[in-house]
Amino acid sequence: MKRSPEAKVTCEDGIFEYKDLVNFLDAIAPWGKQHVFLYNGPESEIEKWRREEYCINMLKENGLLEYLNSYFPLILPESITLSSIEYIEGRELSVFSVEHREYLKRKKEYDEKKKRKNEEIELRAYLHLLTRGIIIFRWNLVSNEAILQISQLLVVLITKKKRKSLLI
Repeated sequence: MKRSPEAKVTCEDGIFEYKDLVNFLDAIAPWGKQHVFLYNGPESEIEKWRREEYCINMLKENGLLEYLNSYFPLILPESITLSSIEYIEGRELSVFSVEHREYLKRKKEYDEKKKRKNEEIELRAYLHLLTRGIIIFRWNLVSNEAILQISQLLVVLITKKKRKSLLI
């Protein structure tokens, strides 16, 4: 991946290098696919959102108050679903959404060809994968900068037998 040597990102503590951002993302989801978008917030709205009363009223008006400080669901929903909103008065607004995705990944090394009578049967192998998609929007109300992080994490399925061996 090519990048500009002067690529820098601001945070509460100042400025850090591109490699620091990559290290941070790897710490969160080392084996996941990630996309990160950085934004400058709207100057006209920032003062309103710093006030807790305004934030709570906006959530109520839009039918979202039930998500304030709620927990992530244990069962992953079929489609992208709002799961939690966190608000720290005057400092930060965060919105979390999750979903589960299933897909097949081609595994040619397991393909087989068989003969049955005068017919040739070709078996093609696919690995069934389950991932968890997470979308996080975090708006720093102090610096008026935001980050949109889209991550796809592989969900590891453990059989009952394996689960028992892990508990022993």
